[in-house]
Amino acid sequence: MNNIQRLIQIFVRFLQYVSPVYARKIGLHLWATPVRFKRPPREEAYLKKMRVEKLNVDFKNALIYDESYGRGKTLTRRFYDDSAKKYIMTYHQGAGPLILLVHGWSGRATQMGAIAESLVNEGYGILAFDGFAHGDSPGKQTSMLEFVYLIQLLAQEYGPFEGIVGHSMGGIAAGMAISKGVKADHLVTLGSPATFEFITRNYMENIRANEETLKFIVDFTLKYTKSTAADFELVTAVKKLDIPGLIVHDRDDTEVEYRQALILKEAWPAADLFTTEKLGHRRILWDVKVLRKISSFLSEKKVTL
Repeated sequence: MNNIQRLIQIFVRFLQYVSPVYARKIGLHLWATPVRFKRPPREEAYLKKMRVEKLNVDFKNALIYDESYGRGKTLTRRFYDDSAKKYIMTYHQGAGPLILLVHGWSGRATQMGAIAESLVNEGYGILAFDGFAHGDSPGKQTSMLEFVYLIQLLAQEYGPFEGIVGHSMGGIAAGMAISKGVKADHLVTLGSPATFEFITRNYMENIRANEETLKFIVDFTLKYTKSTAADFELVTAVKKLDIPGLIVHDRDDTEVEYRQALILKEAWPAADLFTTEKLGHRRILWDVKVLRKISSFLSEKKVTL
């Protein structure tokens, strides 16, 4: 646990004691606001090998959200402001059958640079993007449903895809997008949560929210997005898929417990489960064995199916 997270926990617990209503709004704001981290040198090196382009986007909140429901329930009036969401940054590399890479919450496209480089060396073309409020794309708040929307947009612009590789929340969005009609021949998930219940409970524990705060966040999310819990669950999406899948998960992942991979595998028996150890939630993105497994999965399934 870092110092910032510890301070947030102390702040939220204090607010829940002195002002429960304000604490719930703070919890909701944190829930919807990813953190932008500076690119490390490793990612800067990957970036230099990519062709970076701005893709114009005609996005409006009304496409996804019930804005009237949100009025008065959020921390600021500009919560989920869509005025800046006019474009996203896309990243291109290589040539050949196209693979879409989808980063996770508080991530960015260059986090998946090792995967991109590995697949380019195997003869694939790579397309990645920074989701709204991530990396170099605009916005402050976002949701997994916006990622699904962007994947659908990219599929219209560049698809179909030979495969989609998604990390963490990006794996959920990828599975949901394919279940909604995006054409992709393969799906790879890395460290992805399977259930909405785990996502919300995990968030509650991370900020030390109480049951009342959690209930407010869950109720707001489902009503504001006009959704059900199943609309945020990878375990639901994969039941609708008829394509080969690969589930990659580390036993020592402290952000998304390994049991989530077992739940996902049970719901998706046709998928392969590749288990790693001592890589955690992010090192899995550049481990050599994982890179080789993804490449072999794509090539083997392409030949045999």
